[in-house]
Amino acid sequence: MRKMWKGIAVDAIDYELVRVGSPAGDELGSFTDAHVSFTPKWRLVAGYLMLASDRGDRLEIFSHGRLAASLQLHAGRVVFYPAPTKEWKDHGTSVRTAGIALVSASPTDDAEEGGIGLATDAPWAVSIVHGPAAEKIDARIDLLTSLQRVGGRRG
Repeated sequence: MRKMWKGIAVDAIDYELVRVGSPAGDELGSFTDAHVSFTPKWRLVAGYLMLASDRGDRLEIFSHGRLAASLQLHAGRVVFYPAPTKEWKDHGTSVRTAGIALVSASPTDDAEEGGIGLATDAPWAVSIVHGPAAEKIDARIDLLTSLQRVGGRRG
């Protein structure tokens, strides 16, 4: 299921697995058991993972109803910030905080205030994976890798 937020494609790929990126990218899957609303605020819920925005250029990412991270739009880039008092931890193929992981096919760089930035002048995508347990995150990253390998879900 693809929905748009501020010119960014938000794809519910599977249960607790959402990808955000440039609209030029193809959907890896169309998970239809997701809830979307546009009022009073923009919101997409897939399992216990929720993305919501009512603050202009900031998309908040929640795990079990608690703020885990946020995405902010800046000129020519997006920056992912961990929730207050949290930090990103490098896990090789992903960075993790507060029960979620970010998996990026695009090059990232460190941004101010502990954020992770991506340039948006070329096609880009970041998958948001919910656990919250490390084993669940690992299993969902394996599923994501498989879907990427075969070009997406087939039916």
